[in-house]
Amino acid sequence: MNRLFLLLIAFSIALFANFVPAKTYTTVTAVNGDRITMQDSFAMNGMSGLVIRQLPSGEFALVTVKQTAPKQAVIIDKDPLGGKNLANLKPIPKVGDKVVGGFMYDKVMVLAPNRDTFVNVQNKFGIRSVNPDIFMGFLANRGSSNPSSSDYKAFAKLTHIGLFVIFKNGFITLYDPLSDTEIGRVMMDISNYNAMKPFYNTFR
Repeated sequence: MNRLFLLLIAFSIALFANFVPAKTYTTVTAVNGDRITMQDSFAMNGMSGLVIRQLPSGEFALVTVKQTAPKQAVIIDKDPLGGKNLANLKPIPKVGDKVVGGFMYDKVMVLAPNRDTFVNVQNKFGIRSVNPDIFMGFLANRGSSNPSSSDYKAFAKLTHIGLFVIFKNGFITLYDPLSDTEIGRVMMDISNYNAMKPFYNTFR
């Protein structure tokens, strides 16, 4: 019985540890309109990635893509940096361009109904969340009471938040705001059901 219990604990730890995917580095091997083929797959379908062109003067961000199938991706944003900063460079990938899957996944924000759950999620996943107060202030400035997909995407591009880890209805959802895709979900029990709308923050 003790051995089974320890195995269950080890499985649970491994599940949470591998839930948040790491960056993936690959290259473009074929281009067909807005669709590209990559040498290697991202960790999960739905992940966003950045196509980068290497020029003598440095690296330039071309487009943001979303993996739709193993080694397959589609262009979802031709202005990944915002503001048309690369207007002099056509956002058209070509064979040999570098692709970074999950290029902003180093920054994660946890959205939870209360402080206890917020802390619990961070501990289980071994992550450090960006302060959700920043997102709350962003929403307030836009006059939003509940975040929409466009709010998530605009905030992500502004702050380089790559993933939102969202607790809702007994599940932890891993949400990529750039691809507007849920790339993972696991069940999680909580003991504190006191909820703050739209998510835990320190604003009053």
